[in-house]
Amino acid sequence: MTNLFKGTRGPEKARILIVGEAYGATEERFEKPFMGESGNELKNMLKEAGVDPEECLYTNLINARPPDNNMKHFLFRTQEARDEKLTPFRGLYPKPILREAYDNLHRLILHVRPNIILCLGNWPLWAVTDRIRVRNGTKKERNNGFKLAGGIDTYRGSMERSQASLGSIPVMSTYHPAAILRMWT
Repeated sequence: MTNLFKGTRGPEKARILIVGEAYGATEERFEKPFMGESGNELKNMLKEAGVDPEECLYTNLINARPPDNNMKHFLFRTQEARDEKLTPFRGLYPKPILREAYDNLHRLILHVRPNIILCLGNWPLWAVTDRIRVRNGTKKERNNGFKLAGGIDTYRGSMERSQASLGSIPVMSTYHPAAILRMWT
């Protein structure tokens, strides 16, 4: 069995589980989530909200860094998937590495049983809740035939619930701190 806490940081029995998308450059180097600029921004945001960052458990949907920080690298192109007669999974065509990461995240959640999950970005929202929005991506991505997770613009700031199979845990979703830093102005 996979070590559930590989690639996480924070107390294993935390009341708050924070789920990001994937490693960035700094996270890849440390093999831990939220270690770079986005981690510093998240720490500041948590403190402003009255949450002690040291009491949270941090993880990602997938503990790997996609090329160009683009999650589409963990997906099959739609036409390729159809040619191979693959069945969509939660509206998308994830490669085995992403399916395994999804299953590992679910095992972690079931083990930790946090009081609340904070999903940062489209991909954690897709993996943890039933609020699935599939989008065709940018014009360039559409031309390459990828279906991508979406919905964070719609659900950010609202209180949702995790999938019933995870125990219907309260879920708050918002933008990933890296996205906030990119669009700071």
